[in-house]
Formats: sequence, structure tokens, C-alpha cells
Amino acid sequence: MRLKLFLLTTLALISPEVRAGGELLNPELDRQISAARIEADIVIDGEMDEPEWQQAEPIFDFTQQEPFIGESASERTEVRLLYDDDNLYIGIYCFDSAGEKGLVFNDVRRDFPPFENDVFGVLLDTFDDNRNGFLFSTNPKGAKRDGQVGGDGTTNNFDWDVSWDVRSKITKQGWQAEMAIPFKSLRFRKDEDQVWGVNFLRRVRRKNEQSHWSPIPVPFRLNRVSMAGSLHGMSGVRQGRNLYLKPYLSAPLVRRQGDDVDFLPELGIDLKYGVTSGMTLDLTVNTDFA
Repeated sequence: MRLKLFLLTTLALISPEVRAGGELLNPELDRQISAARIEADIVIDGEMDEPEWQQAEPIFDFTQQEPFIGESASERTEVRLLYDDDNLYIGIYCFDSAGEKGLVFNDVRRDFPPFENDVFGVLLDTFDDNRNGFLFSTNPKGAKRDGQVGGDGTTNNFDWDVSWDVRSKITKQGWQAEMAIPFKSLRFRKDEDQVWGVNFLRRVRRKNEQSHWSPIPVPFRLNRVSMAGSLHGMSGVRQGRNLYLKPYLSAPLVRRQGDDVDFLPELGIDLKYGVTSGMTLDLTVNTDFA
């Protein structure tokens, strides 16, 4: 079992905040979810109308961290996981008793500020090492936020931007979203059967409510990797060739004395290549400082 028992027991001794109604969060809770393999294509449009989504067993038992630690989430969240040779798919229903009027979304920028929006987030501990992971989040307008976690949440890198897709849709029942995270954008072992750490976050901004699938005590957040549950069921997946290539061309015109004009084109390239499961090569030729 993960380090959950040790951490929760220690926190119970040093902080009353891990108690809910006089009871500790259940230290024996070991959350598990399985991903269902599919062969058909999933269109990432926020609809989840493909029949393949019905193959996945949904999870919905989220536990509050704020404002009432240890209590069940006040709004229902359903999560389903699918995968194929190329992607991990995450389907999310964020039901809201106030419907569309209850939603808060103030930003659609990449790496949007998460505390000012309704948010769904996922943590993937792809090496199942209780220390390192990847974060992916979205809001009701389908904004993207992604980052890397190290040292069991002690270090975070939100300058890390990787290729993945998400689409959200606002409905009368709340909002929903589909995520497609390419395996080539991640790092993991070459084992035939994969076991990853995983956790999910739901934030309801108007209530200042934050809940997780695998419970996390105050003051920790979703990036507390050792508190995650487990993802099973994926087999035969490969990273593939993790190659990101971004060329650029600039064409400045320089006006000199006598109305002479010089055309000075510049060419450059940014390259990112996954050399091994734990090493990435970053190469820049003629950096575009613009």
C-alpha cells in the first residue's frame, strides 16, 4: 500500500485539521480505478456520446478537503477512463445543483489561475514512485493548465507545456469535459502491465469547496503524489517517439540611409526529444527571442 497510512497517522498527531467530526480520514482507504481499452476513435468535443464511454466503470465518491474536511462532496462528480494505443482518455461530468448559473470561470488562458475558477484536475504518477507526477486541469470553458510535480509536491513546474487535448461543455446540469493525454507526452516504465498513481480534484468556486477522489488532508493539495490512488488495467502501451519540432522564420526589413532596404530573413528551430523514459533532450538553434 502507498505511503498514505504513515502520512495520515503522522498528520493526525500534529494537526487537528485532519479530523472531520472528531474522526480521522480513513487511513486504510486505498482507492483504485481501471481504464478500459478501446479500438474505436474518441472525438474530443466534450460530448461523451461515443458508446465506448459506457465500457468504463465510473468513480464518483469524492471527499471534501475544504470547507468540511472528510465529508462527502456536495456536488456529484463522475470520472471515466479509457485508453488505446496512443492516448489516455478522461471523461468528466461535473454536476452542479445550481446548473449553469452556479459556474464560475474567469479565464481561458493557458495555465490559468486555478483558484478563481471551477476546476477539474488530474494527477498522474506514471512511475508509481510516490514522488513525481504530471498535472492536467481544465475549467468549464476548456482552458488548459499543465505542470510537472517533484519531491512529493515540494517542487512544481508550470512552465512545462506539453501536447494534449481537452474540450468542455456547459449544460443545464453543470459542465462536462473530455481529455486526451498522449502517451508520447508522458514518461513511464516499459512494463507490459502499467500501474500508475492517480488522483482527481474538483473545485466548486462559489462554495469555496475543494474535494478529491483519494482524500488529502489540509494543508496539502492535489500535487501530494503519495496520497494518490492507483490506476490499473492498462497494458501494451508505449511512449512512441516523443519528438516535438517547432521551426520559425522571421523576415525583418531594415531601412538604411538613402532609402535602401535590406531583407534579412532568419531561420531557427526548437526541438524536444524524449531520449529515454527519464531523459529529455532540449535543443534550440538560433533562438527566437521574440
